[in-house]
Amino acid sequence: MSGTVTFLDAPAFDYRPAAGSAVIDAGLTLAAVPADYTGLTRPRGSSFDIGAFEYVSGDTAPPPAPASLALRADVASRA
Repeated sequence: MSGTVTFLDAPAFDYRPAAGSAVIDAGLTLAAVPADYTGLTRPRGSSFDIGAFEYVSGDTAPPPAPASLALRADVASRA
């Protein structure tokens, strides 16, 4: 892979590829991973994108929160 890796909004932890990012279409085809983190089928371009998200042209809405995410109060008390 060559070029610059860019994300939509890394300071806000939005690591979806930005337009022109070097990760777009630079990944390996993995039959075991037919969809990205948000459920989009892979690939969206000529090849898989590197990372959890496939690039979608014009996409600026933040990704949905994981449905299975849960917070446990007892974890914070262990610090």
